[in-house]
Amino acid sequence: CVNILRTGTNVDEIQLIADDILLDGNVSITGTLGFATSQIAFAQGNFDGTATTPAFRTGVHNFSSITDNGSGNYTCNFTTAYGSTNYSVLVGCTNQGGNSNIPSYGNKASGSVDILIQTAPQVTLNNQADISIAVF
Repeated sequence: CVNILRTGTNVDEIQLIADDILLDGNVSITGTLGFATSQIAFAQGNFDGTATTPAFRTGVHNFSSITDNGSGNYTCNFTTAYGSTNYSVLVGCTNQGGNSNIPSYGNKASGSVDILIQTAPQVTLNNQADISIAVF
C-alpha cells in the first residue's frame, strides 16, 4: 500500500511525488488527489457486445450490469445513480468486417445510459467485440 499525500495546492506537486515511486503489482488510489470530481470519470468500462450475455471486463468503475436490448443496443446500468441526466457520455468501439461503425448513446437516465452501435453506410445496429464507455 502506498499513500500519496498532497503537500501543496499545485496538482503538479502530486505528479512529482508519484514519479519517484516504483509501482509493481496492483495499485489502488482512493480520493481525488486534488482534482475536482468533475474531472474524474463518474463511470467507465469496456465490454464485449458479441457475447451472449454482455458483461463489463475487469477494471470497470461504477457500472453494475449491461442489459442487451438487441443487436447493437445496450443499456449500461450505474452502480450508484448519477442523480440527474446532465452528464457527458463518450463511447467508442472496434471496426470489424471492413465496415465503419458509429458508436453513440441514446436515452440517458440517472441510473443508466443506452449505447447504440451502428454500421455505416447501412446505418443498421450491430454487435461489436470491443465497446468502451466513459461518463463524466
